Amino acid sequence: MTKRGFTKEDSQDIEQAVARTIVLRYSWRESLQYIKTQIGFSITEQGYYKVKKRLMGKGREWVQQMQQDHDSFLSEYRQRYEEMIQTQRDLLSIAIKNKDDNPLAAVKALMGYHQITNDLAALIDLLPYVPGGSSSKAGNNDRLTFAGDQQQSEKTSTRTEATTRRTNNSVF
Repeated sequence: MTKRGFTKEDSQDIEQAVARTIVLRYSWRESLQYIKTQIGFSITEQGYYKVKKRLMGKGREWVQQMQQDHDSFLSEYRQRYEEMIQTQRDLLSIAIKNKDDNPLAAVKALMGYHQITNDLAALIDLLPYVPGGSSSKAGNNDRLTFAGDQQQSEKTSTRTEATTRRTNNSVF
């Protein structure tokens, strides 16, 4: 039992419920209602804010760690990329399996596939810069690239140069 009479499991359940209310952007009243329905007992407003503050601090610590440890950041980035690719494969498989028997499910799976394709394109556009990489060209910023992404890197470099020229020529 913790100092308030909650077990470790209760505390973890409370943290998970509070984290979910943060994501859902609930007001504190909605949050307290949600927490009660999720874990079966209520917590005080003060208790809610203490847990929320602790969770927000953990989030800041995680971001600071990612800023300081570039390898961890790249690892997390790569994991998200791989998850999206796997989900895309799963959705395509669902679409193929349901093509004849359940066309609505196939269409929904293809819609999800299309959304992930767009998300992957955005993710690749946001690829983090990696200074001093092995594919370094004189005068260019290096980027972490995936197999077959060289053309994307060249397009990005051209786009960056054009943006720089526009910025330098702007009236502001």
